[in-house]
Amino acid sequence: MILGCSISCKSIQTHIQNDTLCDFDMTLYDDERVIDIKGYDSLFKKSDHAVMVDNKYLLQEVSKYENREIIQWKYNKTSKINKINKYYKNGRIKYLKFKYRKGGEYIGTETHYDIEGNITEVIDHRDAVHYPICFKEALAIVKTKLKKGFEISSIRRKQKTEKEEVLYYWTILAKRFGTGDDSSIETIYYDLDATTGKILRKGQVFHNDGF
Repeated sequence: MILGCSISCKSIQTHIQNDTLCDFDMTLYDDERVIDIKGYDSLFKKSDHAVMVDNKYLLQEVSKYENREIIQWKYNKTSKINKINKYYKNGRIKYLKFKYRKGGEYIGTETHYDIEGNITEVIDHRDAVHYPICFKEALAIVKTKLKKGFEISSIRRKQKTEKEEVLYYWTILAKRFGTGDDSSIETIYYDLDATTGKILRKGQVFHNDGF
């Protein structure tokens, strides 16, 4: 159900609290809190980057920095969500972030830790105050509008000022690739109101449109 334009703030908050579509697993598991840094040395003999797992469901990569800090990427190929864990050189977690691969937007909760493992900062990328319609809801709404052959390629948060008020919205791109001898790519966009779910604008994207 798309929220109406005249909905009250209280109703919006109720919608968010009961909205399981916006949820995803943001757990920092026990075996992710502290890792054995030296145990990764064999992976980095030839390169500072290594692929640990690559199957139908998961791509797990790891990189080493000059200061011996390590970063892990765990990309869920089904949800298109990247879980990013960075570690101090003592093996303790430094931060935990989540990024939606199609568009590169940070999502959910970003958590930073000190070298002893204590939480020092929490950043709310969900931002339900300005984006009551979460990225998953926005994607679901646009998917119902797409013609056959189009697939969503990215989603980005946007905002602009109209009549001294700030409008928060999502911009979603979708592409359709040609088949056979047709190598053309058609790209369209939808701007979707982040409060009401209403489609504000839609149109075709050309190379110089700045998306």
